[in-house]
Amino acid sequence: MSHTNHPTNHCNLPYTDIPPALINVLVIVVPCDDGSGNMGDGLYNVTTLPHAITVTRRNTIVNYQLIAPTPDAFVFLGMEKKPSGGVWQLSKPSISLDGKMLTFSDQNSDREDIAVTLLFSDGMAHISHDPQVQNTPDQ
Repeated sequence: MSHTNHPTNHCNLPYTDIPPALINVLVIVVPCDDGSGNMGDGLYNVTTLPHAITVTRRNTIVNYQLIAPTPDAFVFLGMEKKPSGGVWQLSKPSISLDGKMLTFSDQNSDREDIAVTLLFSDGMAHISHDPQVQNTPDQ
């Protein structure tokens, strides 16, 4: 009898050690006292690094992370998504306990640009930001 340290599924397919791809996007939200911001009627400037992401592997994990100098009061509230071609490729988001990370998986089965809206709050105001997610499964 052969023993293996890797589990198998019900179809007796071998387990693979290939981890899913992970794209981590840094998000910085800073107040703009002069009204020059790009969100919240000019009260805030939101920057994502990278600005846009291209997903090339199936079932990629996408993580948006609020980092300094974002004020501590800012947290993720959720995410809205709209498929351009009617195909839902993004899972429901998960928000970390401290509200600083928003994570979802991208099936990346169809080539398309996906309209994603990140929703934030600083405890008083709610703001949103629309980063770009481009799916290119055949690359």
